Amino acid sequence: MMTRILIVEDDPLVLELHRQFVSTMEGFTVAGTATGGSQALEFLENNPVDCLLLDIFMPDFDGLELLKRMRERAVDTDVIIISAANEGDKVKEALRLGAFGYLLKPFRYERLRSMLCALKEHQEEIRRKKVVGSQEDIDRAFDPGLKAADTRLSYPKGIQENTLDLVTAALKSMGKPSSAAEVAESSGISRVTVQRYINFLKRTGRILEEVEYQKTGRPLKRYSLI
Repeated sequence: MMTRILIVEDDPLVLELHRQFVSTMEGFTVAGTATGGSQALEFLENNPVDCLLLDIFMPDFDGLELLKRMRERAVDTDVIIISAANEGDKVKEALRLGAFGYLLKPFRYERLRSMLCALKEHQEEIRRKKVVGSQEDIDRAFDPGLKAADTRLSYPKGIQENTLDLVTAALKSMGKPSSAAEVAESSGISRVTVQRYINFLKRTGRILEEVEYQKTGRPLKRYSLI
């Protein structure tokens, strides 16, 4: 089943970049585009849409106001916000209004790909399970990125929750893709241990890996949280 995306962005160049990217993803289609909130609302009233890619700063009214009006009209379409707005109150308001995700510009499109794939999996799981059978089902419905191992609070041998939290916090605080050595220096944990936890985060789909090729020596791997 195709996931239908409405792109709401007032910058024509950025809108076209989003459109081209979504068009390359298997299982996704661009249902339409809008350059403002009013145009987006009109489109939603007349067309089926599974997800909005939504900017905040727009000429008529901002993206958060659009999201608020959608909820007032019982339009429960999922929303991923893509914006340069990094104020805490805007992020909190987006979460309060039920946004699925929030990407800060500038961003890497691989991050958007991961978020859209998580959204698709989330929507398909909800369609499959009209009645939830367990607390784990409910947890996954509220947090589609939550893995079964996390809900049971059990980890494989060699992985401790406290250390995992430290590595995750270090990755988050770096603010950019970072190497295992950089994470080790930031967290105060040995590089060997950090690499073991990074491998675990990779297996569970919680980080992205980038390979940076250098003029000499081995390629450098950098990691960032999804």
